[in-house]
Amino acid sequence: MRFAPRTLFGRLTLSLVILLSVAQLLSAAAHFYNYKRFMLREVTQNSAGQIARLVRLIDATKPSERMRIVHALDSLPLHVVLGGTAPAGTANGTDGANTMASLLRENLGAGFQLTATLLHSGMRPSQPQAAGAQAAYDVEVHLHDGQSVQFIYRLPAELFAWRWRLVISLSLLLLSTMFVAWLSVRWLVRPLALLAHAADDLGKDITRPPLSESGPEEIATAARAFNRMQQRLARFIGDRARVLAAVSHDLKTPITRLRLRAAMLDDEILQHKIQGDLDEMSAMVSDTLEFLRDMEGGEPMRRMDVVALIESIQSDTEDMGESFTFDAKPIPPFHGRPLALKRCIGNLVQNALSYGERVTVRLNDHPESLQIIIDDRGPGIPEALQAQVFEPFFRIEGSRNRATGGTGLGLAIARNIARGHGGDIVLANRAEGGLHVAVTLPR
Repeated sequence: MRFAPRTLFGRLTLSLVILLSVAQLLSAAAHFYNYKRFMLREVTQNSAGQIARLVRLIDATKPSERMRIVHALDSLPLHVVLGGTAPAGTANGTDGANTMASLLRENLGAGFQLTATLLHSGMRPSQPQAAGAQAAYDVEVHLHDGQSVQFIYRLPAELFAWRWRLVISLSLLLLSTMFVAWLSVRWLVRPLALLAHAADDLGKDITRPPLSESGPEEIATAARAFNRMQQRLARFIGDRARVLAAVSHDLKTPITRLRLRAAMLDDEILQHKIQGDLDEMSAMVSDTLEFLRDMEGGEPMRRMDVVALIESIQSDTEDMGESFTFDAKPIPPFHGRPLALKRCIGNLVQNALSYGERVTVRLNDHPESLQIIIDDRGPGIPEALQAQVFEPFFRIEGSRNRATGGTGLGLAIARNIARGHGGDIVLANRAEGGLHVAVTLPR
């Protein structure tokens, strides 16, 4: 559906409101319709009995005394008019008029001719209009001597106010239905929302507390399955990290032995080449251990000052004889892992300093995310390789080759840390030359 809500909560609420509203509309309409018919029948029976008694009284009275009796009987809700000869007839075809005519014949017998009409305008144009009159029975009875008597019985206004009652009742029912549906659906959907948040947080912290396994059976089953999946993932990552860490650690011993043996060689050229290979192997082992530590994510999350963190990186860089421009501006504290983020930003800055010029760092803070922008004036990275440079040990030939140093783990470590915070890193070549790096971290 084009205009359907996007969330399950919205769709369930809308469905319940529509279904309950339609059911209540039909129920209320049937109730008020039956109520109106019942009340109209009761009023018709009472008014027919009263008119029949007055007809007998007037018919039994001398013609000279009838006017005085008519004036005495003329009072709301019944208006009595003594007229001339009335035409014979039955009714105007409505249910109320037909019922009135039928009841009058039962009460008066066959000796009277009569006509019954239901006036929705309240009165005939020739008759005086009563304030607030909405509908009335107009009954004309032909007496035995040929004279006619007109009875106008005004019906209670409440009989025809049922539409407004229906609107008010349905409005109250709709509001109560929407409130109850909102509470019910919120109660039902809340475990699903918690499950969705837990799945999102799992990528940030594999050791997060397990979900509560209470609630409806379906939700409890899903929570148990999620907790088991989290435990298996944590064991798998932990086992892999420990194995790789052990292998990397054990490699240090033969590297050290080879370094000592290389130092005993008489051929200085060969000795220099071997030492270079061993230095590269040692750097790879160290970077691998660092990469695995970041995958484990053991550092706890806490509030931190990102501006101060980048300024500390700037200070460390200047101590090494390099520098970058930082557009520092105060921002609210960020909830993250300080040491990991320092390594992430430090790797990206060092990458920009190694392969570019005039490196600039700035922050774009938003209510929903924090963005760290690192720009340089280097050669950039071909678009076809911008996804591959994040793969472990991947290095681009040419300007970014082994001769410039590095093991190919710097960007992999940086992206792993960013994704561990629920964010990501995006690369783009600048139009004026250089690489644009955007680290986006959700708040």
